[in-house]
Amino acid sequence: MCSCIYSMDCVCLAARHQMNGSPKSPTRGTDQAAPGKMGQTMGRMPETWEGLLEERDRVLHWSSEVLARVQDNVTNEDTFLMDYADEKIDAKIDTWIKTNRTRVDETFNKFPNATEQHRNIVNAGIEKLTEEIRAKTRKDYQNAYNDIKKFNKKVDQLGSDERKIHAEIQNLEAECAGDTQKFQKKFGPLRVKVFDNLRTGEKMIFQDKRLKGDFTKKV
Repeated sequence: MCSCIYSMDCVCLAARHQMNGSPKSPTRGTDQAAPGKMGQTMGRMPETWEGLLEERDRVLHWSSEVLARVQDNVTNEDTFLMDYADEKIDAKIDTWIKTNRTRVDETFNKFPNATEQHRNIVNAGIEKLTEEIRAKTRKDYQNAYNDIKKFNKKVDQLGSDERKIHAEIQNLEAECAGDTQKFQKKFGPLRVKVFDNLRTGEKMIFQDKRLKGDFTKKV
């Protein structure tokens, strides 16, 4: 009798529960104006001081877009993880076990003469399986989340790199003090990096959605 109840309970408990995009970026240009997404262009480097400052402001706008996407990833990640924190996992398992406990109780009812000792053995088995399932579920979540953690490190690095670039561009006016050639020389590579990072940020939006979709399928 006891083995019958325990086997049924094992069957019950062994089952397991299952960067907002932003405006598109400009494409990287050459010394000739090259059309980009959203009508943006890299274009020629301006020759006048006023033109350089105007171009600087435009590039800073797109640099801010990169930083905003990084922050969106952080915010969305925090929201995403709320559903997979330990307490949420425990709550889901507890709800699932409570629902399926009725099957065990129904089995007990079929054996009204079962001793208290038998009932205690079954209940102890249920508790043991519950903890095993809880531990395994957490481990499964952690393993499935590894790819997302690696991706988030790349996003964090992108944000760190872009903040440095952004600060360097902001300092150019004071650093170059009206020297257009010096400004052009320093600004050119920074401008290219901004647009490269902007495209990287666009790709990361789709990668983030794919990874989270894969994660939810695994768990």
